[in-house]
Amino acid sequence: MIIKDDEIVNKIFDQSGRKFSNTTSWIKRENNFNFYIFSTCCRDEIELLEIYEGLNNDIALYFQTGLQKYPEIWNIYIFFFVTEPISVTSKYLVEQDKYCSRKLVFDGQAALINESYIIKTINGKLFNLSLDFKGRIGEDGDNGSSTTIEEIIASNSLEVLNLIRLVSNRDNKKDKQAEIEKFLKESLNEQ
Repeated sequence: MIIKDDEIVNKIFDQSGRKFSNTTSWIKRENNFNFYIFSTCCRDEIELLEIYEGLNNDIALYFQTGLQKYPEIWNIYIFFFVTEPISVTSKYLVEQDKYCSRKLVFDGQAALINESYIIKTINGKLFNLSLDFKGRIGEDGDNGSSTTIEEIIASNSLEVLNLIRLVSNRDNKKDKQAEIEKFLKESLNEQ
C-alpha cells in the first residue's frame, strides 16, 4: 500500500528554502526498505520545465543524501502530472534525466488529476506488474498465443523447469543454493 507522507516533502522544502506547490511525497514499504515517490502537478510545459530540475536537485541534496540503504537510494521516483499536452521533446528531456531519480511524465491530464488517480497511476507504473506473452509470434506466424512463462521455460529446458519447481519448495537459502549447485555440476558433467 502506498502511504502519503508530506513530512518528507515539507522537510525538503524547509531545508532548501523553496516550495514546489502541488507536490506530495509517498512511501511504499517493503520488507527491508522503502520506495520513495514524489508527485507534482503542473499546468503546462513551461511550468514543468521551470520546476523539474530544481525539485529533482532538492530531493537529491536534502533527501537522497540522508538515505542509508542502497535500495532506497536508487528507488526514488518523481511523477509529473501536467494538465495540458506537452511536446515529445520536453517529455523526453525530463524522463531521460537519470540524476537522483526516475522521472515519469503524464500530460493532457486536466480532468483526471486527483489523489486517487495519482495513487492508481503510481501503482500501475511501479507495483502492479504483470507479464503478458500474448502477441508473441511463433514459427507458424500465429501471434495470438497466450503462452505462460512455465510453458516457455519447459519448451527450452525441462531440467531448468524442474529445478525451479524444486528450489521454490525449499525454505532455506542454503538448501536452494545446494540444489542449484548440484544441478549445475550435473549439467556440466553431461557436456
